[in-house]
Amino acid sequence: MPNPFESSDRNSHPLIRLSLIAPFIEFLKDRGLSSDKPLKRLGLTPEMIENPDVFVHSEVFYGLMNELARVSNDPYLGLHVAEEMLLEEWPVLTASLETSRTVGEFLIRFVQNVPKHYTSAEHALLIGAGRAQYRFTRARQPANSAAQLDGFAAGLYLRIFTAAAPTAWLPKEVTLRTTYPEAIPPLYRETAIEVHSEAAFVIEFPTEVLFADLAFNISKSDSPPAASTKPSLVSALRSVATPLLVQEGDLYQVVADALGLNIDRMEKTLASEGTSLSREIKNLKCEVACGMLANTKTPIADVGASIGYSEPANFTRFIKSQLGITPRQYRNNQSRENEAG
Repeated sequence: MPNPFESSDRNSHPLIRLSLIAPFIEFLKDRGLSSDKPLKRLGLTPEMIENPDVFVHSEVFYGLMNELARVSNDPYLGLHVAEEMLLEEWPVLTASLETSRTVGEFLIRFVQNVPKHYTSAEHALLIGAGRAQYRFTRARQPANSAAQLDGFAAGLYLRIFTAAAPTAWLPKEVTLRTTYPEAIPPLYRETAIEVHSEAAFVIEFPTEVLFADLAFNISKSDSPPAASTKPSLVSALRSVATPLLVQEGDLYQVVADALGLNIDRMEKTLASEGTSLSREIKNLKCEVACGMLANTKTPIADVGASIGYSEPANFTRFIKSQLGITPRQYRNNQSRENEAG
């Protein structure tokens, strides 16, 4: 298998080295799944993937990632592939570690060493007084969903940052920003997930992490337990339901249609997993709302509207039924906890 991290002098934003898809192909192969049909549908061959000099347009690459996710029936395919990557074989990573003493020095060298053509994106480290951001920005928002790429980035970079600063890296102080929240499990590695419309994936964290001594210890054991992100109907439901929470009409039917199931069959499957459609929708709405209340200054009425409550009073009743307190009380409590921490 070609080394997916091998560098090249080629530098064109719309193009991506096709061999970077190899870990996805191998991931499916290890699970007894064939990628032949997705490749053939896009006019690609295994031989093209093995050739490190073959580049494809980013739309083709994203489309292939999406096809492989459908074949595997795994909404978090990109993230799961990243969790199994052998990072110690990545020259960019090892080169960035060699002469770095702090996390900040490592990340600066890492940004310098990541060839821009790897993901058809610009990588950057932005440093503010209290918060810093690691981000990669695509040249444009693609027509094909880049969800699996953002999922891959979440799995890959959180592994790297956790290993680089095992004591200074506090997940609950970290925010992921993505256009595609459906590709990342809610509260993945205890981080907050926010949706934005930028053509970028962002990891925001306290600036003080950059001053921590570098203590890199990477291994497969750094991945979360498989059960926490195991694909199931619940995870699939959450992946499709999050962007549908503002839909008018019968949300249950809309979600069922998005999953290609009838409601009765979906309810029976969820019951076998110890839950129900109404419970999962309520839990998801509550998680999304709590994340916005705790981590943003979005007006409370707008938070309610974002999960389908156009009337603020109805949103207040919903949160109180779930948490025993009002949205404003919850926000105030979180604010006090953050100040105390």
